[in-house]
Amino acid sequence: MIFGDALILKVPQRVAERLSKRGEVFGLRGNLASDRKVADAYFDTPRCTFYKQDITFKMRTEGRVHTQTISQRQPASAPIRWTTCLQGQGRALVLNDTWAMDLGLKRNAAPPSRRIFTANITQRRLALARKKSQFMLTTHTGEICSAGPVFKYVAEPLSDIELVPVKGSQRALFDFALELLEAHKIRFQPDTVASRGFALASASLQKKHSKAQKVSLDPLMSVGAVLETIIQSNIRHLLSNQTAALRGDVNGVHQTRVAMRRLRAALRAFKTVLPYEGRKAFNGELRWYQQRTGPTRDWHVFTDETLDRLKPGDVSAGELAILRKLAAQKGQMHGRQAAALLQGRRYTRMLLRLGRWIAGLLEEGHDSELWGPVLPFAGKTLGKTHRDLLREIARARPGSMEDMHKVRLRGKKARYTGEFFSALFEPEDAQAYVQTVERLQDRLGAANDARVARGLVMELEHGKLKPETFYGIQAWSHRRVSRCLDQAQPVLQMLQSADVFWNNG
Repeated sequence: MIFGDALILKVPQRVAERLSKRGEVFGLRGNLASDRKVADAYFDTPRCTFYKQDITFKMRTEGRVHTQTISQRQPASAPIRWTTCLQGQGRALVLNDTWAMDLGLKRNAAPPSRRIFTANITQRRLALARKKSQFMLTTHTGEICSAGPVFKYVAEPLSDIELVPVKGSQRALFDFALELLEAHKIRFQPDTVASRGFALASASLQKKHSKAQKVSLDPLMSVGAVLETIIQSNIRHLLSNQTAALRGDVNGVHQTRVAMRRLRAALRAFKTVLPYEGRKAFNGELRWYQQRTGPTRDWHVFTDETLDRLKPGDVSAGELAILRKLAAQKGQMHGRQAAALLQGRRYTRMLLRLGRWIAGLLEEGHDSELWGPVLPFAGKTLGKTHRDLLREIARARPGSMEDMHKVRLRGKKARYTGEFFSALFEPEDAQAYVQTVERLQDRLGAANDARVARGLVMELEHGKLKPETFYGIQAWSHRRVSRCLDQAQPVLQMLQSADVFWNNG
């Protein structure tokens, strides 16, 4: 499943409670599989030094049974985890030397003793069935409680549902989620109880933006298996930035847009094995969101990068201060608009439908090439993407920003396709090619940012800025674009004569 082992959604608390008590949901027969109440307490140092190393200590109480779980998140693999029953009256946490060494801690390291927050959770599992398909619905309701930064009681309600496929078509699971979406306001829940609890305890521990992780592939995989892995990786990248984006973090919005761009690149890379109508529909939806969240990133670059490049000869110090204030206001406004889009029903619907579509293609074997070997397919796809880039370079007129913009877009496709399939080939050769395309992207991207600055400054209130300020930025933009395009020429030449890693060996 492209959402990992489970599809986790945040729903209104009344909805989660209602789902847990009903034997039939949207026409599905439900049987209660388990019903339990647990109290989890998370411990750390006063400065949360363990959590900052991606290590969590949890003590769980369920009836009269007390257990502790120590876990450490791993960037590209399953987390390290140990669970142990606690004995004795004190029920203190324990940390032996073997665990400490595996976690990268010093021998004889002491476990934390300060309770940071607690989570009181009621879990109810329902086995749901529709025709020949089965999946588990688990509701998590309760509350996360923490002592805030000024030692006041801070609490956050917990109301999530988890959907896990068991047997038959996964489309039944997505159909259920889509029906739930149309009836209630829901959205994806990418955050663990631990991340929410620590963020509640301290604003400095709020989840930050993250970049895409390298995809792990095996040359023996089929085309369909690689497709699922790449889509799953990009969905994970997208959802991992949801919290930061909804908070108004411009880097979170930017990484959300990057994930969307990578999803579009993946759909294009596999277009020969994907139905045309579906591929075009999802590409169009993703492009729609990219276009409407783009101004957030543009204003961020303008505020944090472009204005720092301006010299006193371009804009006076007084005018620069006014520019910063006006640009920051614009950026904040667009950040709020982007967050509103990412919380909307249309966004959740798009991703659920994408998951259902991919699941259906893999289950039905839409195209026989989906089950063929991936290496010939990857080589053919990389070759075509590279030829398209070289063709665009050959057509481009020197010094034409319009033509170089087309080259930049082709370069993005070549870069992402190279990153997707690089794990199937010689790492050094693949990395050299991807880095060359990335250098081209950097230079042409800088030129594009300078060009965009001309339009952005015209959106500002003219009555608050002097006319010479606009002229100064326009002049700077033209100089910057020309310089960046000149710097891109050697990289363009390198690409035209570059060794292609998919033909080596």
